[in-house]
Amino acid sequence: MTSDSSDQPPAPEPHAAGLPTVAEELRVIMRDQPAVFLKIEEAAVDATFMWDLDDPTRHFVSPRFWSILGYDADAIPPDGDWQGVADPKDLAAFHTAIEAHASCDGPEIEQRIRLRHAHGYEILTETYALTVCHRSNGPNRVIGIHRDLSRERQLEILLNETNTAARIGAWSWDVASGKIYWSPVTKLIHGVDDPDYQPVLDTAIEFYREGYSRELIQVVIAACLKEGTPWDELCEIVTAKGEFRWVRVIGHAERFRGENVRLLGSFQDIHEQRLRDLELAKSEALLSNSFKLIPSGMLILDAEGRVERVSASFSRLIGYAPHEIIGQAFTDFTHPDGREADAAMFDALEDTERPQFRSEKRYVDAAGKNLWVDVAVAAIRNDQDEISNYLAQVIDVTNAKSEEAYRVHLAFLEDKAREMEQFAYIASHDLRQPVLTLKGYLGALREDYDAKLDDAGREYVTIMESAVERMDLMIRGLLDYSRLSKSRQLEEVNLDEVLKGVLDDIEALRLETGGEIEAGGMPVVYGRHIELTQVFQNLLANALKYHRRGVAPRVEITCRAISGGYEFCVLDNGIGISDSDQDRIFGLFQRVGEGAHDTTGSGIGLASCKTIVERHGGSIKVSSTLGEGSRFCFTILTEQFQ
Repeated sequence: MTSDSSDQPPAPEPHAAGLPTVAEELRVIMRDQPAVFLKIEEAAVDATFMWDLDDPTRHFVSPRFWSILGYDADAIPPDGDWQGVADPKDLAAFHTAIEAHASCDGPEIEQRIRLRHAHGYEILTETYALTVCHRSNGPNRVIGIHRDLSRERQLEILLNETNTAARIGAWSWDVASGKIYWSPVTKLIHGVDDPDYQPVLDTAIEFYREGYSRELIQVVIAACLKEGTPWDELCEIVTAKGEFRWVRVIGHAERFRGENVRLLGSFQDIHEQRLRDLELAKSEALLSNSFKLIPSGMLILDAEGRVERVSASFSRLIGYAPHEIIGQAFTDFTHPDGREADAAMFDALEDTERPQFRSEKRYVDAAGKNLWVDVAVAAIRNDQDEISNYLAQVIDVTNAKSEEAYRVHLAFLEDKAREMEQFAYIASHDLRQPVLTLKGYLGALREDYDAKLDDAGREYVTIMESAVERMDLMIRGLLDYSRLSKSRQLEEVNLDEVLKGVLDDIEALRLETGGEIEAGGMPVVYGRHIELTQVFQNLLANALKYHRRGVAPRVEITCRAISGGYEFCVLDNGIGISDSDQDRIFGLFQRVGEGAHDTTGSGIGLASCKTIVERHGGSIKVSSTLGEGSRFCFTILTEQFQ
């Protein structure tokens, strides 16, 4: 039977030498050997080529080959031979592979060849080729493809770099042979420096910290071998260098015909993150317990001032359930009159120089009742110095701020102020003027009639002069005490300078008594200069005056920082104060220990000290032993107050 000539492709036309062109031969091969080109098509061809082994000048390469290498049509080498842009070593290896096909029954050729780009750099290609035999003594044609691997190679490099940076390694275990593979990053995590190190199952498991981690990995491997169960666990290992590290181990099984043939997975160093997570969990536990146990209200707000977390104590205080509070603005519970102040508080917290704010304000509880609270709010900032949250603490001060207590206290202060004003008027006008008159007449009597008086008369005049002088001293003391009720402007007071001035003022008394005064450095406080001077002067003068007969006074002044301010103490070795007298010496006109020796005083000095100290937010107390000395201690707050 003859075939229909219409089914046959037209015969190729011979070229000038009488032989078919390479392209024509390629078409014939495509017709006669379709299996070859099925292979080519399946390979997602980037470029095809054919090469005549008998005549090296006869070759073909598809146009796409040159475009991949960046060549324009007019820049393609004159002979169009791709071998001219191949790496010589790779090309020699390719020729060697072809020689192995002398009998035309060798395997397909698969090889990576580096090609020179038009811009001078190299790209990696995968070459896949088959030999074609048209003769009995060996192949006479090579036909194949080039596939551009540069993109895949870049992705491979990027993946390796990413895994190295993230410290993620790979591992596998061949169940049949027992061989274990560790990637370089996996060895790095285990602290193994030897690139040829080959672990076995037992040594690999021994890297896991003895106890929980080692038992866990043995359990999950057994479960994976038996049931094919994958795992993703956090464990501790001990590296080859003796360091403890947290790792994440992921594994699963590859199965063939129902049998496990390989276990494989990844291995990641998560040590630093795990430590941060554990520290965070610890902080969260402490915070959670604080929210449960704290007696005052506590809240965490987001950057917008809305409640994210609330303590049970605040929920009880305000009368709303926690779920009714969460999500609400912090200012929603504030009395309408105080919301403007709340806005000012949040504005102030935006200033990095003021990380916290404290104030008193009114809340309105679920029943509509007003509550007075002391609120402290602190800003929490992130690494970019931006406010991420606020921490608020709320203390109920309703009882202390009740309106009735406020009115009683205000009335008391007003009465005291009126009493002091009246005192000042009486002392300066009604009392002191007659005293001055008496002093004048006694002076005239002494001057004009002293010679005419007998000893008894002169003694009477002396007694009257002493009494009048004491009365004048008391009146002047009352006048000074009354002035303490007047409000004065607060200022920074350098107590070193105050103490120096006081020591200068009492120098004559110190010399008279033979006393010694020892003092350390003093701080700067916020208060009233004249009043603080009066406190130190009264205490130091008393310490010198009330000394034991025949014993030179020794006085020591100390200072120490306390919460919110300072404590000052004046210690002496004087006559001391009995227990019964210690409770009353800070009252008006109270003088004790006068029988020891002659002393003068109005009995107002310590009362003035008490008033001054309390006006500076502090308190004063005494501890003393008769015949041994006294210790007066008082505190001054450093915060501004009115």
